[in-house]
Amino acid sequence: MILIQPGNIATDFQGRSQDKTPNSIPDYDAVSELMANASKGKPQQGFLQPDVIAELIYTALNDASGRTRYASEDVTGMVEMRQKLGPDGFMQAMDKMFFGE
Repeated sequence: MILIQPGNIATDFQGRSQDKTPNSIPDYDAVSELMANASKGKPQQGFLQPDVIAELIYTALNDASGRTRYASEDVTGMVEMRQKLGPDGFMQAMDKMFFGE
């Protein structure tokens, strides 16, 4: 098994992800609204181009070293922060980042 952590990619994923489906789950409405507002109107400055992630995936699939985790340079800081803070501390930091809690 290989884990690929691509990070932010300059695609229209965020825009398409905000489309409402007729089968929405009301229990998720509040957090969905918070996430939509957190990213609304923000440019994708600094996001990685899809070809950079494609190269990361290609490298991962063709690497015979036995390595199982591949993180883009966009994610490296987050991985280090999670290792430093531990799971609970990391989740608190993410809550604060996204929701101001």
